[in-house]
Amino acid sequence: MKDNEDIRKMDFEKFETDRLEEINYKLVSLSQMSFTQSSFLNGLIRYYKPKKILEVGVAAGGSSAVILNAIKDIDGSMLYSIDYSTEYHQDASKLSGFLITEQFKDISGGDKWKLYTGGTAACFMDEIGGDIDLCLLDAAHINPGEFLDYLMVLPYLKKNAIVVLHDIQLQTIANSVETCCILYSGLSGIKLYPKTESLKFTLPNIGAVVLDDNAMDRTFNTFCLLTLKWQYMITPKDYIDILNIFSKYYSKELINIYTSSYVEHLKASLSDNSSINENRLSTVENSLSTVENSLSTVENSLSTVENSILKLINTIAWWIPIKKWRDKFKAKFNK
Repeated sequence: MKDNEDIRKMDFEKFETDRLEEINYKLVSLSQMSFTQSSFLNGLIRYYKPKKILEVGVAAGGSSAVILNAIKDIDGSMLYSIDYSTEYHQDASKLSGFLITEQFKDISGGDKWKLYTGGTAACFMDEIGGDIDLCLLDAAHINPGEFLDYLMVLPYLKKNAIVVLHDIQLQTIANSVETCCILYSGLSGIKLYPKTESLKFTLPNIGAVVLDDNAMDRTFNTFCLLTLKWQYMITPKDYIDILNIFSKYYSKELINIYTSSYVEHLKASLSDNSSINENRLSTVENSLSTVENSLSTVENSLSTVENSILKLINTIAWWIPIKKWRDKFKAKFNK
């Protein structure tokens, strides 16, 4: 590990930028990072020369291109990319990561990049494996997005791995996108960021953390962030996938924070709808059925979630305002 003071003084956005300049003309129209932000990411990789890199959040593939270009001459270096959506979120006619296949075939290489789509990181982390040197989190930007992403990948990171977060100041120009800033602020380690970012942000919009030695022992605060208001609900399948991976690496106390947060936010999402109709009720019933069926795979090893489904049923039923719907709902799960 490099000397801490030397690292803090580094202007990573100025380190070997000539390499990035060779491809930047292809990135301008589709990359969601500014040249300074891409240069910072490029500089980190050129300086540390990580062998195993994970990217969560691909979109068109702009950051993937920056990373692949930075590692093309680093022997044994590999990028693993994950996107929840198989299709590019701004144009469903294109696939996530299409920029690589259309514009950067020369730098992807069969032995340098592997793309996973169609699920949370929990679906793919066991296949990707551990010893990850650097991880870029750049996905949802709203709660619980990057909170869950970080907790899913943390057990697979090397000691003193580097976590990079994009859009850590986006909330200064857009509402309700403070997730990355909150996570970045709360992580314990050496904080790195560009020194020359545009002044339209109060702080740079990209940052990295060289995690402390005991990062796995300091996850309570991150789990507590799951109690903040969720701006979208994960699906029952996502809930189970994440629960499965959490059950392998985290304590019962921490897992209970996750399960309880899911229940409370599912309840809140239901109560936020002033009118509940039969379709809405059916959707909730189907969601709980999925959770009920899937949770059995975890119950043998995780006693704290044994009553999770019952709690879901009772709490959600309490919020159904019409008695006959409420009775129908409870009866469905109490046969």
